[in-house]
Amino acid sequence: MEDYGNFYLVVVGGVILWTSAFLLTRKMFPKWSFNLCKRMVSTIHAVFAVILCSIFVQDTHGIIA
Repeated sequence: MEDYGNFYLVVVGGVILWTSAFLLTRKMFPKWSFNLCKRMVSTIHAVFAVILCSIFVQDTHGIIA
């Protein structure tokens, strides 16, 4: 059976990181609406996801055959 301990730590760490980013955004820009802060953090999250995916996927020639 596989050990998912590290996976759960990464997931919990990510939830804490993005929640902190949202709360920090709300604190820094108190006049912004809840939805705008949520969209800003979601956009930042998407940008980081694309950057990390492009870093970790080095060779795409063998993926699509």
